[in-house]
Amino acid sequence: MAQPNAGQPKLVDMKVVYDETPEQMARGVERLLAAGVSILGACCGSTPEHIRAFRSRMDTYFESQRRRSELEHEIKLCDVNAAALEKLPQFTDDKSGIGVHYVDAYIKPMNQKLENGTPVKCKRRGSRSSSTSVPGKGRLMRRLAVGADPVAMLDAA
Repeated sequence: MAQPNAGQPKLVDMKVVYDETPEQMARGVERLLAAGVSILGACCGSTPEHIRAFRSRMDTYFESQRRRSELEHEIKLCDVNAAALEKLPQFTDDKSGIGVHYVDAYIKPMNQKLENGTPVKCKRRGSRSSSTSVPGKGRLMRRLAVGADPVAMLDAA
């Protein structure tokens, strides 16, 4: 927990004055949060404007942490299956209109285990591809509704 003052107290005309602006006081918010502070308030000399400045900095900090966490958790399962191009409708007897053979060949290499042993299963049902990485918990990757071109659909996914 941290409750900083709005600067060092100064005696001016026999009154105690704290002269840090909300912006000046909020500059230290990121350091406090990075150090592990989970409860953050303010003390002497602070005003509602100081608290609003804290909240704004906290929101920015937590959003950047969330984005960083998402980037750290992205995993490349495999390269694009170049052989899948041979499965495009114009090269096969695929009459589906969505290039099912291509989609199936495209997602097949994604079915594997992560480094931690978690199995990843990818499948197609109609024009919807889904990925499951926790048994029983499916997660829709993207509805492929960007046109009839299967290459464009999977690039959009």
